Amino acid sequence: MTSGLGYADYEGAYLPNGDIIFNSTRCMQIVDCWWTEVSNLFTCDGDGRHLRQLSFDQVHTNMPTVTHDGRVIYTRWDYNDRGQI
Repeated sequence: MTSGLGYADYEGAYLPNGDIIFNSTRCMQIVDCWWTEVSNLFTCDGDGRHLRQLSFDQVHTNMPTVTHDGRVIYTRWDYNDRGQI
């Protein structure tokens, strides 16, 4: 979606109301055990306005997917090295 602005927005998906849910490194965090950016979930309007952070995880939130009934599922990597869904 975007990159080169000091952060990256990626893995976007449209929500039923026309908003976009996506991953972003714009939360400006790093992982405790190595120097890499953290990704969290964000939403915005279909035209990119009204940005809102949805998750505040310590490490990585990935692959937001909208189900047929409008719910969102995603994966998350915790620092304990166990994936969650």
